[in-house]
Amino acid sequence: MSRTRALRPTDQGSTAQGTTGQGTTGQGTTGRGPVIADTLVIAGWFLVSGVVGALVWWQVTELPVVTSDGGTPVVEPGELVKQVGIDAWFAVIALVGGLLGGIVLTAWRRRDPMMSVVMVAVGAALAGWLMKWLGGLLGPAAEKQALASLVDGSSVPMQLTLHAPGVLWLWPLAAMVGTTAWLWIIANPEQERS
Repeated sequence: MSRTRALRPTDQGSTAQGTTGQGTTGQGTTGRGPVIADTLVIAGWFLVSGVVGALVWWQVTELPVVTSDGGTPVVEPGELVKQVGIDAWFAVIALVGGLLGGIVLTAWRRRDPMMSVVMVAVGAALAGWLMKWLGGLLGPAAEKQALASLVDGSSVPMQLTLHAPGVLWLWPLAAMVGTTAWLWIIANPEQERS
């Protein structure tokens, strides 16, 4: 007995569509076109989010003042609270931006939830890095450079940079909470399956 079977005309049509990558599945169109478009939209979303986040971080953060004391930058005890505020504002912006991005982008891209989660996580990590980098460019120069040409007792604002680098992880973590919230709570998985 032969194990091969003859293809019916309907089988041949579905095979032809499946090999070209232009057929449809139950969840949407297959092929690279939609994936590339989704990747570009997600990358664009987080690029804009990172830039907006940096602008907001730069505007709302009250920078501590650093004083020159014998060529060494010194932060007075009263200014240390503002130093913590630099990281705190970054954390707030990252939590809001990541959570919002995770929910909106996962709701928008329903074809492949696993790929959506991966792309959102990577995009959110890049948004965090972009926000940190651009915030550093927007804010004042490094304190040591600024104080080098000034006399003792002079004060300059501290550079807008993170003092707790772990705060960078809040962007992707918040985005993952957003994707999880959409996939398991907001979207009602039982209704989606039916």
